[in-house]
Amino acid sequence: MLEGTTGRFFLTKNDFAAELARLKRRAGLSVRELSDATSIPSATLGGYLAGRHLPPLRSPNLDAFLDVCGASREERDALTASLNFLRRGSLQPVGGTGTAEPDPGPVLSLRPPLGRLAVGPRIRGREALLASLGRRLGQRLAGGGGVPVHVLYGLGGSGKTTVALRVAAAFDRGRRVWWVNGTDPAALGRGMAEIAYELGGSRRLRTGPDQVWRLLEAARGPWLLIIDGVEDPQAVLCPDGGAITDGVGWLRPVTRAAGAVLVTTSDGSAASWAGPAPWLRMRRVGPLGRGDGALVLTELGGRAAGSRAAAEALSERLGGLPLALRLIGRLIAQARALPEAFSVPCRTFDACGAEFDVGRHEDVFAEARAAAPDGRRTPGKIARWAWERSVDLLSAHGDPETCALLFTLTCFTSAPIPHAVLRSDLLSASPLFPAMTEHRVWRALTTLADFGLIERFEEPHLLITLHPLVIDACRRDSRFLDRLDDHVLLAAGLLAAAAAAQGAPGSGDPRDPASWPTWALIVDHCLGPVEAAAGHPVLAKVLHPARRAVEYLRASGDLARAEVTARTAVCLALTALGDDHPGVLGLAHEHHRIQYGLGRLAEAAEGFDAVIEMRGRVLGPRHPDTLMSRHYRARVARDMGDGERAEEVFAQVLALREQVLGEGHRDTLTSRNNLATVLAERGRLDEAEEMLRDVLHRRERALGAEHPATLVTLQHLARLRLDRGEEAAAVAEIDRLAVLTRRVLGAEHPRTLAARHLHAVALRAAGRPQEADDLLRDVLDVRSRVLGDDHPATGATRKELRRTPGR
Repeated sequence: MLEGTTGRFFLTKNDFAAELARLKRRAGLSVRELSDATSIPSATLGGYLAGRHLPPLRSPNLDAFLDVCGASREERDALTASLNFLRRGSLQPVGGTGTAEPDPGPVLSLRPPLGRLAVGPRIRGREALLASLGRRLGQRLAGGGGVPVHVLYGLGGSGKTTVALRVAAAFDRGRRVWWVNGTDPAALGRGMAEIAYELGGSRRLRTGPDQVWRLLEAARGPWLLIIDGVEDPQAVLCPDGGAITDGVGWLRPVTRAAGAVLVTTSDGSAASWAGPAPWLRMRRVGPLGRGDGALVLTELGGRAAGSRAAAEALSERLGGLPLALRLIGRLIAQARALPEAFSVPCRTFDACGAEFDVGRHEDVFAEARAAAPDGRRTPGKIARWAWERSVDLLSAHGDPETCALLFTLTCFTSAPIPHAVLRSDLLSASPLFPAMTEHRVWRALTTLADFGLIERFEEPHLLITLHPLVIDACRRDSRFLDRLDDHVLLAAGLLAAAAAAQGAPGSGDPRDPASWPTWALIVDHCLGPVEAAAGHPVLAKVLHPARRAVEYLRASGDLARAEVTARTAVCLALTALGDDHPGVLGLAHEHHRIQYGLGRLAEAAEGFDAVIEMRGRVLGPRHPDTLMSRHYRARVARDMGDGERAEEVFAQVLALREQVLGEGHRDTLTSRNNLATVLAERGRLDEAEEMLRDVLHRRERALGAEHPATLVTLQHLARLRLDRGEEAAAVAEIDRLAVLTRRVLGAEHPRTLAARHLHAVALRAAGRPQEADDLLRDVLDVRSRVLGDDHPATGATRKELRRTPGR
């Protein structure tokens, strides 16, 4: 704040905001009460009071605020004059009659802060951008023409300033290079006034854009002007209004001088920059790739911090954000320098990644901030600040729809999101997006991309990705939390609709291979709504996509991913809903099915027993879900060698399913199918075959001849043929089945491997041991790799291979 003959003067946005906050406190009003009295949105008032943005010059907002707060005439005059000063970027307060101006304070340095380059790691992944800028700007400074103004835009922390510093260092010899702070109109105005003074202007006369640019155009010799950190391009670069590309504000085409301008900003939107102009080129600065990010981490954290793969995984977790990579790399280096007796969590890349996986972002970044040699803000704060600034700007530009879409996308994960998921009809059915259309969806996505908040890729599908640090920050924001239910329910609904969009029979059923291409595109996101809703009651309503995703991963044979997804979903749901909630029990059931598939029979048996008891108590003993868990407990008993118990339970569940679901229901057929396998194992082949042929007929009619469930029944029938001693027929039948199963499910699917194993057994029984052994060796190799050496199926193949004479 400045005191003088003109009264109090607030020279920064923070001082201006502090005065508004003082008046608010004096009036004894909350933000909500102020909002109700002034009709100014709470978010906008919050921005004024936090110093994130200023009231518009021609808006009634400031007058309304001052009226409600009972400001005096002196306070009104001081704030009105200061707003004009801060918005216009001029060093003359509006209403002054002379040429004198408030003292701008100490003379500013215009030297680029090149010392920052000396303390950072090697700049990686920017070679092509730096080479292009070097050529283009070098051509301009040599008087050869070309585009004079280049704008670097991207998410905060993406390294725009570092790129600008490298450019400054490259041109700092024998040329004028000016570095000006562009964070707000006043800062830019003071910097431009210093340039004018260096070029022969007066400190005591008004120095506006026209005066500065006359001096720049008349300057002798090459020059480069870098304006760093322009977060609100329209307000900062055009203090008197108009469009940036009009060329009448602080940014103009260089027409006569051998000069060029480089700007850094987080806002690359067409709305802010008023579309293309022949004298201005926008250049996006995106995140680093996995490899380059890993090199940054390894250079700072040291090779002993972990493998290249671990560094790449942590780089991906940090979204390739250069500032995050630098600070976390330094944190790891400092942690490794401490004695082993000190208990610190981030000594390695894997350990640091584990901290992020359990949600300790803020704790890790707080440590990173303390470890940073220059005390800069943590990447979490910077990412949050960058996107909050972007959201504030979007709100100021009258675009709440785009902000709402960002928050909805936050309920997904950082994996690529198919654009087709964002159906305008479903969006418009939500209270968040009244009257949403495809054009408006595309416009909102374009704006988010221009602000660096999302990435867009067009091959092989149109995909969208969010930066993981942006997701973490968004999920903690009060504006997101205020509408949490709406956002997570919409995201879950979009995923469910995407899964059901497949046109084949059994549409959306994750057990149906026809739907697998769709599931492959969305499976990574099905945990997103659950993670976003963690700890909130609405979580109970968004569990369905997660459970269906687990079913898809299990059905398609990806048991390792299925287990991780199921375990994560169970943990999140258990904390919020308790162990007897039907949704939690459904996820727990799926988890135990995966344990069964992985051959961990004792774990599966114990888990199913607990689920059966709870489902029986919560849902009832005849409920289809209770019967499902009892059915799988019987399968575990069969595979553990307890055929008598398995037969008894299978028969009980079959009888109940016939009563509750009907004889032709899919689950009833599954019960008949499994009961038949136990009968066959116990020597009752005729009963088993009659039952299996009935199931096959019904499954072929209801599901199709190549459905995975139909193939399971065909395999049981082929096994029966082998048990009856019909080796030659069995070999031919199982050979056809193995080929068909491989085509439908894939070469490494557990059921394909089971069919190939059975084929080898049939070949040995038919007197073809060499072919059998060759096939068994191949199956053993794949089962060991896919299922593990300790899996019962792997052991069965190894045991069968040992039957070879002489082994």
